[in-house]
Amino acid sequence: MKDLAVERCDGLGWGFGLAFLIHAAAPGVAATVLALQFGKENAIPLAAASAIAYFPIWLVLRGALRKKARIERLRGVITNGTRAWADIALAEPMMGSTKSGGRRYRKAHVFLKVEVPGFMPHDVETRDWYPSSDIQRLTPGTRVPVVVAPDNPNEVVIFEVPATPIWAPSSPMQGFGGVAHGGYPGQLPPQIAEAIATTQRKRLGWLILAALAMTVGLPLVFILAFSAAGDEAKVVDKFFSRLDKENYEGAYDLLSEELQEEVGSPEALGKAWESAGVSVKSTSFTCSSGGFGKWRLGRNATTSGSGSFSIGTLRNTKCRGAVTADLEERDKKPKIVAIRVR
Repeated sequence: MKDLAVERCDGLGWGFGLAFLIHAAAPGVAATVLALQFGKENAIPLAAASAIAYFPIWLVLRGALRKKARIERLRGVITNGTRAWADIALAEPMMGSTKSGGRRYRKAHVFLKVEVPGFMPHDVETRDWYPSSDIQRLTPGTRVPVVVAPDNPNEVVIFEVPATPIWAPSSPMQGFGGVAHGGYPGQLPPQIAEAIATTQRKRLGWLILAALAMTVGLPLVFILAFSAAGDEAKVVDKFFSRLDKENYEGAYDLLSEELQEEVGSPEALGKAWESAGVSVKSTSFTCSSGGFGKWRLGRNATTSGSGSFSIGTLRNTKCRGAVTADLEERDKKPKIVAIRVR
């Protein structure tokens, strides 16, 4: 027989939720990789995106650990608790079901009048999982064996749902919760009905919040990450702006030392630019990659002229555009090490 503590907890055990860690971890891992690629210039937006992306992992781990603690608690109650009888006042199936070991499980909100030997009967509410076949037998007016926690009389576990109903001497619906009610079969006392409605409203609210968090949070991760071009893109835009304004010395200053040596001088840069016969008025984001002080930017561009302009040797990566540039961090500033306009 399946472990009763596991069965009453959810039928699947606490380790089942950990299987979803692979799916929950994917956005967080993606955000971390992007953070490494884009470098520290965009640390704040990427840190926020990563926090949102890792939130599902925290939820899964917290849920699994809480479930594990509850299973161990239930095992202790079942092992050390007091055996007693309880009369079912009402059993309300709740939303959701699960399947484990070929058995279908459903959660039920069960109201009991518990009779512990030597004590006055008292009312208890329970919310546990049961095999679907047992749900059908949780009938108001029937009696079930229970275990009562030694340190908390309100913590009760239904130990078994008898295959043959054992009927209580009188209807437990009368007087449940300390209030007398008419003996209408299946009639819910007002305060119990309100408690159930409040529980269902809270559950629906949490479901809606969780759905909104996933719907808004995950796209936000990629919006924040892929919008990161930062100072590297500004350097590329400044480079072409200074060339168009014939500020060749200013454009030359944006090149790395190695590329400056290859080009020779600001005048040589100006001649190469003029002989190319191109003009770049504006650029927009296409792709970006890199990290640890090295970046590749691919940019759409508004260009004129039929020639091409290229200095330096571009690395062999897939990120390319009308303007493609490799940059590296030098003295905490991005410098162009290769650039091409086609």
